[in-house]
Amino acid sequence: MREISKTITEKDIQSLIIEYNILKSLIEELQKRSALLAQLSNEINDTITSLRHIGESEEKEVLLPLGSMIFLKAKNIDVEKIIVKIGANVLVEKPLDSALDYLTKIKSEVDLEMMNTNRRLEEAIVRYRQLDEILSKIVSEKGR
Repeated sequence: MREISKTITEKDIQSLIIEYNILKSLIEELQKRSALLAQLSNEINDTITSLRHIGESEEKEVLLPLGSMIFLKAKNIDVEKIIVKIGANVLVEKPLDSALDYLTKIKSEVDLEMMNTNRRLEEAIVRYRQLDEILSKIVSEKGR
């Protein structure tokens, strides 16, 4: 096997190191984004499940989260109209079925974005590993 360090210039090595460092940062950001998207997808799924349960339940009693570890017990909830946040400080009243459809659509979009983010993450990891192998070979050859 030929030695890499004899066919590569210092400028090439610097470019590889820069790419390596950029990829490391990109991987960290994509991992964070993927985790946030997964959390959002789970929250939307939980909301859909809860709304369906409330809509089908005869009791119409729920615990409503008010904030940090505080819940309010609510009875006889009217689920015919649900208030849905559709944007920054924009709330819309929707029928239950329409709210469920809206949440299902948003969840699909979040899941698609998570899939794309994970694909980009996998590609970045493959390239990062390639660069790691190349740079390790260069370092070991220079050490001889």
